Amino acid sequence: MSSKDSDSQTKAQADTDPNETLGYDFFPARAGHLETDPEKEKHWYGKFWSFIRTEQNKDFINALKCQHRVIRCFEENLMVRLLLGALKSKGCEVKLSRHVSCESCESFTNGGYDSINKQIVICSNNTKKNNTVCNVLSHELIHAFDDCRAKMDLSNIEHLACTEIRAANLMHCTKMTAISEGFANLWGKSQQQECVRWKARNSILAVRNVSKEEAEDAVDRVFDRCYPDLEPVGRIPRNPYLDGRRLYVEASLYGYTEPPVVNTQS
Repeated sequence: MSSKDSDSQTKAQADTDPNETLGYDFFPARAGHLETDPEKEKHWYGKFWSFIRTEQNKDFINALKCQHRVIRCFEENLMVRLLLGALKSKGCEVKLSRHVSCESCESFTNGGYDSINKQIVICSNNTKKNNTVCNVLSHELIHAFDDCRAKMDLSNIEHLACTEIRAANLMHCTKMTAISEGFANLWGKSQQQECVRWKARNSILAVRNVSKEEAEDAVDRVFDRCYPDLEPVGRIPRNPYLDGRRLYVEASLYGYTEPPVVNTQS
């Protein structure tokens, strides 16, 4: 996506900039500073209710519910299944217990892709609806697919911009979504592209210590190359849920086979 020298320079800046966290600060368990206090909610109901109400156990219960929702997405959501099949066809089969983790995150974060550990993070304290979990999972699976086929370096802002453009184009700025958010009318291709640019820019700003202008410049540099890349979906969905079955069938044209029954064992 960029020259070797550019890659090295960008990575060096990320490694030396003490304010650059690459988004890991949104996931306390991964940043190594998850703070809990088993005693802080203790009250007259006694030790049992104190135990139940501790933050650790809230997190545990949220994680269990999240894992159940993720399993449902693996089994029932056709967009998720399409992406799982595409990853498997590229030699990157997704195993639930190894590659998807339900964790507590900062209040405004729904999920993320950890390119170092090759894991998708679903924020169990923030994503509590099945559709939301499936949507987040699909978004992050697109990042995983890009990493699988192109070996992304997310410390390189151009790599980050490209995968965010693709995720926005395939998942968030569908025609119906773009219209509902005021970016497009029924014939407005240019407005749909503006939606993609806006989503990609904001995603970069959320995880990188850069200015709005730097984020927009990164999106502009790779947009013409990354926006037309619709693999593995093949088209911009009008609605990922309504078009799911058609997209799933069309995926066979790319050689993406149906993923196997969910295996929760590592």
